[in-house]
Amino acid sequence: MARWTSVAAVTAVTAIAAGVVVVVARGGDPLRDPRSPGEAAVYAESLIGRVPLPRTAQLYTGPLPQGVLLDPYSQRAGDGPVHRHTVYRIDERPATLLGDLRARGIKGFNLNAYGESSVGGGPTTLAGLMYEEVRPHAGVARSELRVSGADPGVRPLLVRIDVEVELQPSRTMAEHVSTAETVITIERATRIIGAQPMNEHRVVTDGATVARLIRLFNALPATSPHTSTFLGGGCEGETAIGVTFARAANGRPDVAIASVPKCVSDRSPRWVFGVKSHAPLPDLLLLRGLKAGSAAARAERKRQQPSVTDPDGAFVRAVVEELQR
Repeated sequence: MARWTSVAAVTAVTAIAAGVVVVVARGGDPLRDPRSPGEAAVYAESLIGRVPLPRTAQLYTGPLPQGVLLDPYSQRAGDGPVHRHTVYRIDERPATLLGDLRARGIKGFNLNAYGESSVGGGPTTLAGLMYEEVRPHAGVARSELRVSGADPGVRPLLVRIDVEVELQPSRTMAEHVSTAETVITIERATRIIGAQPMNEHRVVTDGATVARLIRLFNALPATSPHTSTFLGGGCEGETAIGVTFARAANGRPDVAIASVPKCVSDRSPRWVFGVKSHAPLPDLLLLRGLKAGSAAARAERKRQQPSVTDPDGAFVRAVVEELQR
């Protein structure tokens, strides 16, 4: 049985110790500005070489033990992200290698989650590490590394490196807000366990403020509709934001956006918004009773295509400032 735990705001720093080298993957240095699936595949293969492995690690192409080291991305349907993986045979326990890697980190990557497993009621051991690249190259929206090891007692001793690379999608004019919009409606919902639900509402009509918010929103980069900021278990409450842009008070919005709910304790500035053109005020996922990470919430986010990301929170900060006036 494997269990994964999320790690928030952990900066990975690589300190290569004696006896450890970086295995260089085919493709050499990370590709600059990948713009096609083929280039993304080369970029993904280059990232595999960023994982420091023992000098004695050998590429393994034999059969994998049944039920061990399954492809973590094999259950993901649809096109989009590019996946690549490599398996190495090592001379030490995979849990030991993973523990050392967790302590050293991977240069340029943040540790997002770690997995633990136990066999036959035995002790729990480290089974995998999940990393996300801090600053992907231009043209890449997101790149993740997953390093996983075989269960204790399984032979041969194997470690698998998986990479997922997602290209930066483009925004079309349909996802931009016209400068003709004059009314912005802001909604924020917060749900905390053991507390009364809190709903906030504000209508903004000041010309300069409307123009500034439109400018900030139109500058946001596109992202995948399945991208999430949800960290998983241990969330004591969630918050979500909805914004609509219309040409007149009480008029039909031309563009409506709704955020992916965030854990209230998540200090990351990053937000992700689903965008709908010519839609009514978006139903916030929290208001509709959809738990972040649930099948219903994922289905709702999938319908909200495309999505945009506020990586440093500049748009959200401006929205919240207006909400609190």
